[in-house]
Amino acid sequence: MTENDLRDMKEKIDAIYGLLFGEDKTGGKVYNIADIRFAAKKAAEKSLRRRPRSESAKKEKR
Repeated sequence: MTENDLRDMKEKIDAIYGLLFGEDKTGGKVYNIADIRFAAKKAAEKSLRRRPRSESAKKEKR
């Protein structure tokens, strides 16, 4: 491992720590983990609405 690899790994670990505990160690914006889960849930719901799961669902939509 090079020094750059270790630096990249440390930055990633600091970013994850900030996400989990709400502390900014990277100098970037810290998001609350609950906000991330909420956004992921909304995105999943939106993608499910756009793509029906089966042919019968497509027919019902029309």
